[in-house]
Amino acid sequence: DPSLILQAFLSRKQGPAKLTEALKGQQLPEDIAKISLRVVGASGRPQPALIEALSKAGGISGKPKTFSPAEMQQLVADVKQNGDPHRGEAVFRRHDLSCFKCHAIGGAGGKVGPDLVSIGGSAQIDYLIESLIAPNKKVKENYHSLVVITDEGKIYTGVKVRQSDTDLILRNAEDQEILIPLKSIEEQAQGVSLMPVGLTDKLTRDELVDLVRFLSELGKVGPFAVGKERVVRRWQMLKATPEASFRLRRTSYDQVATDDPAFIWEPVYSNVQGRLPESAFQELRVRNRVAAGHKGVAFTRFDLRVTTAGSCRLLINVSDGLTLWVDGKPVQLQESVDLDLKVGIHRVTMSVDLQKLNKKLRVELVDVPGSAARVEIVTGK
Repeated sequence: DPSLILQAFLSRKQGPAKLTEALKGQQLPEDIAKISLRVVGASGRPQPALIEALSKAGGISGKPKTFSPAEMQQLVADVKQNGDPHRGEAVFRRHDLSCFKCHAIGGAGGKVGPDLVSIGGSAQIDYLIESLIAPNKKVKENYHSLVVITDEGKIYTGVKVRQSDTDLILRNAEDQEILIPLKSIEEQAQGVSLMPVGLTDKLTRDELVDLVRFLSELGKVGPFAVGKERVVRRWQMLKATPEASFRLRRTSYDQVATDDPAFIWEPVYSNVQGRLPESAFQELRVRNRVAAGHKGVAFTRFDLRVTTAGSCRLLINVSDGLTLWVDGKPVQLQESVDLDLKVGIHRVTMSVDLQKLNKKLRVELVDVPGSAARVEIVTGK
C-alpha cells in the first residue's frame, strides 16, 4: 500500500513536483498506480501533473478495461476461490463508487437501477463482471434509458418510470423524477445504461474480485441474504460541519432533533445484515462536551410511516451511550421502546456517544401484541 509514501510527498510544498519528476520514464504496477491516484484525489489539492505521471507510469490509459476469454475465465475462478464478500461489501459501500446512488439493497438506496437484493441467486459470475465493466452490454429489462428531445430543444435522459395520457415521467441519474408533457416531445430514442462506463477501472484487481464475490452472494442462503425482519436500512447521518458543531456548542443536543438549517443530513446505509457500522458515523467534537482523549458524538435518524394509528415497538441492540428523540421529543431509551403513534410520518433521531459504541447499531421494528397499528420503515435513497 503506497498511501504513506504518497502522503509524505503530498504533505510537503515541493513534494508533488519532486514525485512527478521522479516518475518520468518509470513503470508502476497498475494496482499500485490506482491506489496512488485515489490518495492524490482525496488530498483536496489539484495535482494534474502528478495524476498524469501516475497514470502514465501505471499504464492507465483512461479507456475502459476489457478482458480476453482466457482472462475472464481466470477472473471467474479467482472470484470463486479468493473473493471475500465481506471486503466486497466494503468496496460496494465506498463513496467514490456511489453504488447506493443508483442501486438499492432491500429497498435502501437509489431506484435508477434494479434492486440488488437477490442478484446473486439469479446471475452468474461472468454476467456480473460484464455488467460492471461493460454496463451497456448487460442492461436489465425496463432499465434502458430514454433520450427525450422537447420542442424547446431541451434534452432529458432517464429511465422510464411511467406514462399517463398527458405526461412522461423519467428518473434521471441523480434519482430525480422528471415530468415531461407529451405534447412537448419532438423526439425520443432508446439510450445507453445510466451506469457510467469505466466505473470499476479505479478498482484494483483484488477489489474487483471481492466486489463481484459480494454481489454473487446477495440473495443466497447465508450471511448476505436480506431477511424478512423490518430493520432500519436507510439512515440519515448529520454531517460533521463547523456550522453543526458551532450550533450544538451554543444550544443543547436536543436541537439536532429539529429542522435547524444549520444541520446537513446525508444518507448512509446498514450492511446486508441490517447493522450500521461505526465507519458510517460522522464524529462531531463539540467544545467543552468531549473529554480529552475520548471520541466525540454522532447523530443519525430515520423515519417511520404510520397508516393505522397504534402502538409499535423498536428493538435497539445498543443502549449505552444513546439518546433518543421521536418527533423532537426525548424518549427514555431501552433495548425495547414502545411508541404510540398517530397516522403520518414520524422521525426518530439518535445521538451516539462513539466512545461507548462497541457494536454495529441495529434497530428493528416489531408489532406489539394486540395493537392494530400498521407501521413501516421509510426506505429509499
